[in-house]
Amino acid sequence: MQNLKIILITLALLFFPFQFQRRIKKELTPGQCTLLFTGDIHFHQVISNTIDKGIDPLLYMHKILTEPDYTIGNLETVVSLGGTIQPKTYNFKAPPYMLKFLTNAGFDILSLANNHAMDYGADAMIEMLDWLNKYGLFFTGAGTNINQAAKPILIKKDNIKIGILCFGFQKPPQLQALSNREGTAGLDWNYIEDSIIQLRPLVDFLILFIHWGWEYFEVPIPEQKYYGHRFIDSGADLIVGHHPHVIEGIEFYKKGVIFYSIGNFLFYQWEKEKARTAIIVKCEITKTGNTILPSYFILPIYRLSNTLQPIIAGEPERKEILDRLLNISRLKKSMQWVLEDITQNGITWYRLKVEEPQ
Repeated sequence: MQNLKIILITLALLFFPFQFQRRIKKELTPGQCTLLFTGDIHFHQVISNTIDKGIDPLLYMHKILTEPDYTIGNLETVVSLGGTIQPKTYNFKAPPYMLKFLTNAGFDILSLANNHAMDYGADAMIEMLDWLNKYGLFFTGAGTNINQAAKPILIKKDNIKIGILCFGFQKPPQLQALSNREGTAGLDWNYIEDSIIQLRPLVDFLILFIHWGWEYFEVPIPEQKYYGHRFIDSGADLIVGHHPHVIEGIEFYKKGVIFYSIGNFLFYQWEKEKARTAIIVKCEITKTGNTILPSYFILPIYRLSNTLQPIIAGEPERKEILDRLLNISRLKKSMQWVLEDITQNGITWYRLKVEEPQ
């Protein structure tokens, strides 16, 4: 009997640590979620003509946009069959069927928080929400009131909880949503900060996708830098900006990253040379236990002159885009940028890192 007890105790000591190790190993198995961000999108002028000729405007982007778990862009147009044109310099509207090019290409989430979502009034904007639902596209940034317009997108994959907030410049300000008024989620800085603070405890990783800055400025204005830092301090992990129509700099600030402007994606502008180039940003988020580790990749793109279709930039555009981006980006004098070439599914991305100079 004594020998039997010894055997049972020995087996227990061997078995239970093994079970404990299996549980720990399962908890530490990394989860991963990949998100991709593009800049401004609409279907105006040459792009509409391209579609009328039976050409897919995003033909060369399908492989890129369908690879991540979620692809996010800024839809800078009204999608509607009606509406009343507003007194503005530029008004953009597209027929609903053009949304199929976004779904077919791989888009999942669209921001409507910009200065063109209300170009044809509240009725057209609300109609657009219905069309987006019909085409299976998630959205935020506009709605029947500020609560709907500013509602975050919540994602959960591999036990990683991600929150996305979308806000943007709107002119005139009467087109911004209020508690009792339709419109877009505008640049109310205090409201944005409060939204970040409220969302922070609910997610592992918090993203602000924001329409801000001045058009054609290649460096962020002081307002962007001030509030970019403030939003990181309030709890944002990643800020991705658009609206200037050109690439602005990148900044690593404390534990966050700010892409001040990633440029146009599918947009009619061609006359300004620097508005023809842009970047796509990819964020790979890995979670091991309670530790979150993001990695950032950029892909330089260029638009064809005859169709304005975005394509992966070749030479000399690729080098020019990367050199310009790094030159205008903010870094402490004690640090330097490092771009690591990484080929994924036949596409060369550039992993963004900062290191101390040797």
